[in-house]
Amino acid sequence: MLYDEGMRPDRLPSWETLAQAMNVLTNAPSAEILVLKMHILTEAHLYRLLSLRLEIDEYQLPPMQFLTLAKLALGGTAYKDTLVKVLALNDLRNEFAHELDENRLEPAFEKFCAKTNMFWPPFDKANKPEQFAELRKGAIGAGALSCATEVYCWLTSVFARQYEAAGHDAGPLRAIVTESTRLLQSIRKEQNVTRRVYSSESEL
Repeated sequence: MLYDEGMRPDRLPSWETLAQAMNVLTNAPSAEILVLKMHILTEAHLYRLLSLRLEIDEYQLPPMQFLTLAKLALGGTAYKDTLVKVLALNDLRNEFAHELDENRLEPAFEKFCAKTNMFWPPFDKANKPEQFAELRKGAIGAGALSCATEVYCWLTSVFARQYEAAGHDAGPLRAIVTESTRLLQSIRKEQNVTRRVYSSESEL
């Protein structure tokens, strides 16, 4: 049974998992590496989420293409917004297989940011290329991290429900859901502030 193996204390979701993701976000040398890292993390969360929703051990799942895995793990109305973002992350990752020039990837980056509701500044109005590049990288990173975090939040929510059903205290898991939700809210707030500041300065 899932509860015998999958719910051991050392197998439970933990805040440290997301902390590792945020460390990758801070230290990634390029937008491409950042997206690839978050894609791998998201894929791992999707497999675990699907195993929980099916109530089978993860090792019983067959290897799947990311598209199939995402649609199965995030199937249902409640998950539809997250699915759109996760598929956008996968589309962006796939673009790397066809294009090596980062400048020519800009349309794909812009599309990804739009689908994840992150702010992609259209041009360098301040003529500060380094800061402008960091602003765009931040938008890509925020979108990629939000994908991984949303899936992790769903994973932990399902885990908490099943943990409670098995007669265990799910308080620590509920706390992770709360902190994950706050992280997502913080990301969105920061992006909205950046969007407003950029827009107001553009009007001057």
